[in-house]
Amino acid sequence: MNTKNLNIIKQFESADKEEFKRPDHPDFLSSLELKQQKWSGIRSNSITQELEIWALGELRGSMPELVAQNFPERWEALYAEVFALHHVESNPQKGN
Repeated sequence: MNTKNLNIIKQFESADKEEFKRPDHPDFLSSLELKQQKWSGIRSNSITQELEIWALGELRGSMPELVAQNFPERWEALYAEVFALHHVESNPQKGN
């Protein structure tokens, strides 16, 4: 075996020993972890493909991401309902 092949094998061996650390971001936390942290905010759940509204560790509302994107008035209505607001209006993202 030549030295080039040995270097490639060593690189793969070192990659196998690396530890994966899950990002400390709400999108990567479990529902239990969010509940324990009493987290509040909007989370994109990649498993269910839903946007979720959390308040003090409780899931208060959710909606499929495609519905929220295509019908922002539905998302605004859900947000207003969850927080008992009279009016909610989304800021359109630049470039859309």
